[in-house]
Amino acid sequence: DDVVDGYIKLAEKYQKTVGNAYNFGSEETLSVIGLISAIENILQKKIKFKILNTATNEIPVQSLDYTKITKETPLVRAYTFDYPTRAKPGQFVNIWLPGIDEKPMSIAFDDGKEYTLSIAAIGGMTKELAKKRVGDYIGIRGPYGTHFSWKRGQRIAMLAGGYGAGPLYFAATLAVKQRCRVDFFLGARSKSHLLFASRIRK
Repeated sequence: DDVVDGYIKLAEKYQKTVGNAYNFGSEETLSVIGLISAIENILQKKIKFKILNTATNEIPVQSLDYTKITKETPLVRAYTFDYPTRAKPGQFVNIWLPGIDEKPMSIAFDDGKEYTLSIAAIGGMTKELAKKRVGDYIGIRGPYGTHFSWKRGQRIAMLAGGYGAGPLYFAATLAVKQRCRVDFFLGARSKSHLLFASRIRK
């Protein structure tokens, strides 16, 4: 049988196959995430899993935490999730939606354990991302790119327009911790579109 059909049949009869080992091979193209989703639909429940392939060119899977998807503006949602690799202000990650697209997204914050991405639903891929709910899967790769730099105690002026407030908020937070004086200028097309305005005031 085809590899996908094989795993799905195992899922349908998993109570009878516990303790047995199976191996399948095929040219069928289906992402690991897609296969897991298919099995979860059969079992009618979420399953815990871990991807053991840690090759650098692979995209690790992340499960969105429903307590950490917040609507920041009419268009922007903030997604916060655990991530093992630390980032610097100005860097980005690639976000992958299986079967849809992969796009680079700036990192809006890294608290040393979790990333926050602020993403506007303005294109095909980001509009699909905005539909994600509890336990939906996305692929994440990175971080990549250069980063902002400054000297300890420096006075810094930051000018952020619209979605650009994300990575600059991250930079400002770290700069303040290094005793920098930050003058932050935030703009948008209307008051309701000011991203992270309440956080920046603090």
